[in-house]
Amino acid sequence: MKKFLKVMLVTVLVLSLLAPVSAFAHGGGKGKMKSHGKSHMGQMKKPGPKGGPMFAGKGKMPIMKQTLFTLLAEKYSPDTLAAWEATIAEGEKTRADIHAIVKANPELRKSLKPQHTEDLKAKMEEHKQTRAAFEAALKAKDAEKIKASLATILAKLQDRNKLMAAKLTALQKAVAAKATTTP
Repeated sequence: MKKFLKVMLVTVLVLSLLAPVSAFAHGGGKGKMKSHGKSHMGQMKKPGPKGGPMFAGKGKMPIMKQTLFTLLAEKYSPDTLAAWEATIAEGEKTRADIHAIVKANPELRKSLKPQHTEDLKAKMEEHKQTRAAFEAALKAKDAEKIKASLATILAKLQDRNKLMAAKLTALQKAVAAKATTTP
């Protein structure tokens, strides 16, 4: 199991490092490379939802990430494994429902964009710190820190699911209001 976990972790890291290179190699970059030495990494497109085996499809958590979290939860925090599986499934269902509504009603797409506020910036910074702590715990192979990081990430995923459920409810109300006002 340890060897499989190591192989899975290395695979995730390698694929995440190769994604920008792959995107550029497959025509994802804008224009030709210029020789003035500036980095063009910010101009590359990320691979789409059909970008390979690590993607589960549009609006879903990458399969590799799902597998990594469930394997780590199984090993370091088996009592939370059912919560992980339920949280991931709930998030995928909510995302799929949101995407279906927006696909049928494209004018609602603007309501999904987050407002760029100080609160959003603080959340992004908090996300970076959580991710850094998680990666440090994995590198150190510290079981207690990994368990604590998994608990933090699970709580954040559950909070995100609640926010997405609220957004889904708002979208459903908007669609219902649109249906009653349209002759």
